[in-house]
Amino acid sequence: MPDFQSLARESEFLHRFRRTLVGPDDVLSFGSSDPGPGFHDTLHCLDRATGANRWEFGGRDSPFDILGPACADAALVYVGRSNGVLYALRRGSGAQAWQLSRGRGVAVPCLHDGALFVSETPAGILRVDPATGDLLKGARDALHDSPNALRAVLIPHGELLFQITSNGSLTEVTDRWRGRWLSLVGAHVFAPATLFVAMPEGRLFSFDLGDGGELWKADGPTDVKRLVTDGRTLWTASAGGAIGALDALTGEPRWSRRIGTAASMVEWKGRLYLDMNAKVAVLDGATGESVGEIALEGAPYGAMEVEGETLFVARAAEPEVVMHAVPVGATGVKWRTVIGGYGLT
Repeated sequence: MPDFQSLARESEFLHRFRRTLVGPDDVLSFGSSDPGPGFHDTLHCLDRATGANRWEFGGRDSPFDILGPACADAALVYVGRSNGVLYALRRGSGAQAWQLSRGRGVAVPCLHDGALFVSETPAGILRVDPATGDLLKGARDALHDSPNALRAVLIPHGELLFQITSNGSLTEVTDRWRGRWLSLVGAHVFAPATLFVAMPEGRLFSFDLGDGGELWKADGPTDVKRLVTDGRTLWTASAGGAIGALDALTGEPRWSRRIGTAASMVEWKGRLYLDMNAKVAVLDGATGESVGEIALEGAPYGAMEVEGETLFVARAAEPEVVMHAVPVGATGVKWRTVIGGYGLT
C-alpha cells in the first residue's frame, strides 16, 4: 500500500508548479478522472477554439496516479507519472511516442537549450533527446544533491535553468551562480533579469539572475502566495486577502488594498485578473481600483492563464472540474469543458 501522506505531500508540491499550456490551436490542462479515494490526475488536450476534448491521459490505472508539471514542443507533450515513467505523447493525438522508465517517482521534464532536462529524484537531473527519449552524453553532469527534499522541479528562464526542491532551495543548474543557492520557501516570480521572492514573514527580495546577488529587500504583507511582474511593477497577493504593488526596480510601495484571497493572479495589458471564489476580479494594475469582475461558479482549480486575449480558468464546482475560456474584456464565457470530477467518493 502506498504511503498516503508522502503521496499527498508530493502531489501538493507538484501541483504548485503545474500550468495550463496554451498552444496555437490547443490548450493542455490538468483535471481529474472519476474521483474516489486517492489521486486521479489527468492531462487534457482541448481544442483552443471550441473547447472540445481531443484526448486525455492518466488517471485510470491506479488509485494513486499523480502527474507532474508538463512541457511541450510543437510535436510532443512530455509528462511524468507516479509509476516512475516519463511519457512523450503526440500533441495531435495523445498517442505515445516514447517512454523512459526510471522507477523513481514522478519525473519532471522541461525543455532547455535543445534538450529535455528531467528532474527524476531530488538529487538527479538528466539530459534526454526530446525526439527519442535517449539519454544524452553527460546526462548526469548537472547533478545537485538535496537529500532532504521530497521532490524537485526544473524551471527554464532564458539561458538559465533553475531547480527548486520541495524543502525550499533554489539553485541555478548550469552553475552560473558558482554554487550559490537561495532559500525559497515563499512565492516567487521571474522577470527577464531578476528573481523576486516573498518570504512568509513578510519580506520581499529582488535578486540578480546573473549571479544570484541581492538587489533590494522591502517589507510586504505576511504569507504572500502570488507574485506577478511586468518588469516595472511587482504585484503581490497574500493569503489574508491583501493585494499590493511595488516598484520592481526599487521595492518602493505604490498601493495596497484588501479585496479577498486570490488563488492565482495574472497581468494583461496593465490589468490584474484575480481568480477568487465565484468570480474573477479585475483591477487596474496602476491604481488597484476595481474595473470589473467575471462571475464563475465554484472555486479556483489550478492556475489561471492568459494568452491571446483569452483567460483560461479552471473551476471546481461540485461535482465537476470545468475549464473556461473567457475573452479578455468580456463578462461571458466563450466555452466551458468538463475536465474532471470533484468531491465525489
